[in-house]
Amino acid sequence: MSMLIADSPINVETQTLLGAPVLGGARRAFINRHIWIALILVLAAFSRLTDLGAGYFDGDDAFISIRALQVAREHALVLVGPPMAVGLWHSPVSVYLYAIPYSLSLDPRAARAFTALLNVAAIAVLYIVGVKYFNRAGTLAGALLLAVHPYMVASSRDINNAQLGALFVALYLLTGFMGCVDGARVARWLHLLMLSLAGQCHPHTFAIAPLSLILVADAWISGRRRFLLVDFVGGGLLALASFVPYGIGLLQLLPTANLPAAAVTAFSNKGVMFLADMLYWRLSEGAPQGLTLVLPLLLLGGIAICAVRVRGLVLLVAVCSMPLIATIFNIHLVIDYFWNTLPVAFMLMGISLGVVFQQRWLRWVGFGLVGAITVSNLHYLVRLDRRVDVISLEQQLAATDLALATNKPVLVLSDGNYDNLMRWELHNLLANIRGRDARVVAGSRSMPLPGAGATLLSSTDFGLRPLFSDGEVVSQNFRLGPMAAAAQFAPNIPLRAPQHFDGGQTVLGFFAPAPVTGGTAALNLIWRVDQVSPVEFGVFAQLVDERGTKLSQVDQAGLPIAQQRAGEWVLNQLEFTDVPSAGPLFIRFGFIAADGQRSNRLNSEGGIAEGDAFAQVRGLAQPVMEFNDALTLEDIRLNTPTQGEPLLVDATWRLKQALGNQALRWRVIDKQSGRAVYETATGLAAGEWAVGSFVSEQYVLRVPTDLRAGAYVVAAQLAGDAGAVPAVEWADEVDIVARNREFLRPGMAHELQKWFGNEIELAGYDLQLAGRKLSVTLHWQALRQLEHSYKYFVHVLRNGELAAQWDAIPQDAEYPTLWWAQQEFISQAVQLDLAALAGGEYTVSTGFYDVTTGQRLAAPVTLQEIQLP
Repeated sequence: MSMLIADSPINVETQTLLGAPVLGGARRAFINRHIWIALILVLAAFSRLTDLGAGYFDGDDAFISIRALQVAREHALVLVGPPMAVGLWHSPVSVYLYAIPYSLSLDPRAARAFTALLNVAAIAVLYIVGVKYFNRAGTLAGALLLAVHPYMVASSRDINNAQLGALFVALYLLTGFMGCVDGARVARWLHLLMLSLAGQCHPHTFAIAPLSLILVADAWISGRRRFLLVDFVGGGLLALASFVPYGIGLLQLLPTANLPAAAVTAFSNKGVMFLADMLYWRLSEGAPQGLTLVLPLLLLGGIAICAVRVRGLVLLVAVCSMPLIATIFNIHLVIDYFWNTLPVAFMLMGISLGVVFQQRWLRWVGFGLVGAITVSNLHYLVRLDRRVDVISLEQQLAATDLALATNKPVLVLSDGNYDNLMRWELHNLLANIRGRDARVVAGSRSMPLPGAGATLLSSTDFGLRPLFSDGEVVSQNFRLGPMAAAAQFAPNIPLRAPQHFDGGQTVLGFFAPAPVTGGTAALNLIWRVDQVSPVEFGVFAQLVDERGTKLSQVDQAGLPIAQQRAGEWVLNQLEFTDVPSAGPLFIRFGFIAADGQRSNRLNSEGGIAEGDAFAQVRGLAQPVMEFNDALTLEDIRLNTPTQGEPLLVDATWRLKQALGNQALRWRVIDKQSGRAVYETATGLAAGEWAVGSFVSEQYVLRVPTDLRAGAYVVAAQLAGDAGAVPAVEWADEVDIVARNREFLRPGMAHELQKWFGNEIELAGYDLQLAGRKLSVTLHWQALRQLEHSYKYFVHVLRNGELAAQWDAIPQDAEYPTLWWAQQEFISQAVQLDLAALAGGEYTVSTGFYDVTTGQRLAAPVTLQEIQLP
């Protein structure tokens, strides 16, 4: 088989590498032959290892670092790697590789150095491939261009899975050539394993798999068949075995993947021109003016030369198959995805230069182009990191060290951006591994309030928490400031009493930095962790008006389980919109987990209470009145009762200063005569209220049921603990509406005059039996104003055993006995269906029992016997 370029001389007597002979010779000859690649590798290492803290550190760098630290320091079992743009997950190969440097050092710069050294090793491997199977001079030139290319230098020290894949791609090529050209069996066994590792670094790399078919086919056609298929099948089994952990991890997480959205992202290729423009922009980076086309043209030349020979076709597939397949199948692709095959592109450039170097009249032109580009790239690299306006890893490390140096808990404030959040999570983990209390507060989720205060750290452009915006600028791009002790955020709108939840939370109230006005309002829910919950409960809060209409709602992620500290306060910043400028406002709030599980509100006895928690956070623009310096009446509402009904007073108080328990003296005055027709006193447990809280109470004034209809005045005064009545009095008018009452004895078939105690007289009844339909009308008279609510009952008995019954509050519960006036007659009709009863003789009786206690008012009264057919 004819090859692209004559093979380099191979000394078969030297030692072998992976089962194949390699270059050798005397020491001087060896040094003379390899001095240039040694210098190139030193230059590559120096450029990549210099200033490792400079440059951008993105979310994937941080994510991989976090997982690698968990493997290295916490011995965690990680089965998947960083998330993909398409909604799935990469292999954990990169995580376990980066666990190596993180087991030696906690500094992310060590992991960057690890990436850089692996990429220097990739240059060395590609040099072996080039020298052994192509052209030495061209290979050296390509290696030099790769060693100093700004994009390849800057990105080859990123903590990223694609960057790790370059070494495995180079080893995939080397083992392929050695196994199929030289017949090295060990290389054949390792060949597909290298592809597996390269593809697990980034799955797009599997697109270069056809080069294995090319090499195997060439070996088969050329007669190098001995153990060929056996070795490659064995290597394939090794490659498949390397997928087992990743496969298990994918199967575990696949139910959580958003596959429809992933498909939309996966199949979104931007076309050939986009890829060409992207590649040109990257390759021309750092080139002097007028030479920006040199590297792209050398690449095109290498592609054209390699397209006609088998060995060159292998390199061509390695460089071009990934973008070609992605374009054909409309697969999402950016240059970072095939970064690990880009070093091979410099081999193609070297092949072009090898042809140039063979032409004497072009040789010096080639040397000049390589020299000019090298010098320009080195100059570009010297000033690269200084002029890139990004937050560098070094700056973030320095800012974190300053925060930790305060010897207080550190709270890192971050927005929800993936890159920002992952970077801070990494620094948080590094601090935790060192035994320091550092927590990341992401976005608007719950924020811990350490009891003795904390140190706040954020980027200077972070603006999601205005309450914590103070601090000094450090490391150019970060803000460092103190956070006051938790007591400084004590609610200035507390609840009447702390509200406990069975999920281990207790809400204390709300901290308002400013009065709640119209438009947008900021309130901070303050709650306490009573016990660490195994479930992360989010917070919901609904702003409602006095009619119960929801105006605005805020739903926030809760406090992560790892950040919970029993006894510590927590703050949730609530930003409400569409807030009216006036009128009382209330917040309905609670805790709910992602799966819908609620943290139940507890009552004062510790049992589960119905409904959500509810608290008032704003009263009327002007309170109704101030009783004293400590107590204001924020709002008060009276019902308009019909005769017999109690007078209901709904009052909202606000306690401005500590105050002992009080007594309220109530009076109802007939407006016409000026005579007080009702007086009573009720308790006001102000001594149990939190200062600043709104407290709503309902007072039931059981005015005489026989008051005449008309206008009355309701008045209230504070009596205080000693009973002394101060001069301040609240008063308002109320109308009592007339009720249609009957004070004349109605007609009835059976008169009885049976008393139930000294409260109700059964004046008589009417009874009619039509087949199995029993109709009874009871006629009662109230002997006085009743103090209890009673239910009446009608029983149908057979031989003293209950056969049928009916019991209810009179008149369908619309006229309870508490509302009856003295001497008033009340009639009640009852219908009973006795179709289910056997024929025979039955007794009908009636009576009353207390609604609350169930105790009968008196013995039942027998009405009469009935005969069922």
